[in-house]
Amino acid sequence: MSGVRTSIYWMRTADTGPEWVGVENDFVAYDGETQIGRVHNHAAGADAGLWLWSMTLVLPGPPFVYRSGREEKRGDAARRVVEAYERMMARQP
Repeated sequence: MSGVRTSIYWMRTADTGPEWVGVENDFVAYDGETQIGRVHNHAAGADAGLWLWSMTLVLPGPPFVYRSGREEKRGDAARRVVEAYERMMARQP
């Protein structure tokens, strides 16, 4: 999104702490040291095979509706996290 600068990077969730060791197909996004979102591949149920994404960061102010969804590809899910984060940051004073 134009005008919003971020320095987002991704890590495998399994690399973020011992409680996540062994978790596959799961990634978290950070802006600096702040965790902002997550994407993971759903293995079972109606969403099996889809990449679920969610923006996990919550900021003060009105509720932000565009927070989660599903995509067929991991890259598309990751882009949705970044888009949602940039929209939220653009609303901040």
